[in-house]
Amino acid sequence: MEKSTENNSEFRNVLSKLDNIIVLSTISQNETISSSIITFRQSKTEDNTLYIMTDSKTNRVRNIRQNGVASLTTWFDEKQG
Repeated sequence: MEKSTENNSEFRNVLSKLDNIIVLSTISQNETISSSIITFRQSKTEDNTLYIMTDSKTNRVRNIRQNGVASLTTWFDEKQG
């Protein structure tokens, strides 16, 4: 992800108002899509940097190591946009 030099980026502001829950989706070598609801922590110093902890033996880690592809999804409150 690209890092922003702005301390008050729109992405950071929106994330700070949401629950720290996202859906992480990955795809295996045989093109099976897997999605997991996970928690994250946003970096306090870097924009567009999220910290996710998981067991290194999970399918999601294996999938990311194999093809380097993942997708993040979150949801927005009507008041937030």
